[in-house]
Amino acid sequence: LDTSNPGFEKLVQDGKSAFGARSQNSEQYSSGDTYWVSAAAEPRCSLEKLAKAVFDFHTQGLQPGQDYAAEKSGANWWTLVLNPEDDVGLHWDRDYTVEEESGLLLPPY
Repeated sequence: LDTSNPGFEKLVQDGKSAFGARSQNSEQYSSGDTYWVSAAAEPRCSLEKLAKAVFDFHTQGLQPGQDYAAEKSGANWWTLVLNPEDDVGLHWDRDYTVEEESGLLLPPY
């Protein structure tokens, strides 16, 4: 990571603006926010641009509208700062409201 790159400070600022994933003592899950960038949207910040680039990488060679619905596809993203005392194990993200209401484990969105 080249911290002397002019875009690095923008990336750090976007990360600080989006960061909120800190668990509260008694909560099972963090209370932070996650974000969504649609495959059909223009990224609004450097982190959405990065998330969309990951999506684009994984859909190389596929045709929007034929192989996937761009308006219903995209990338879910979030920021996370790990401190040495943090306990973050292997996990996958899911819609926690659906999980709580029905017990179903579905990806968000």
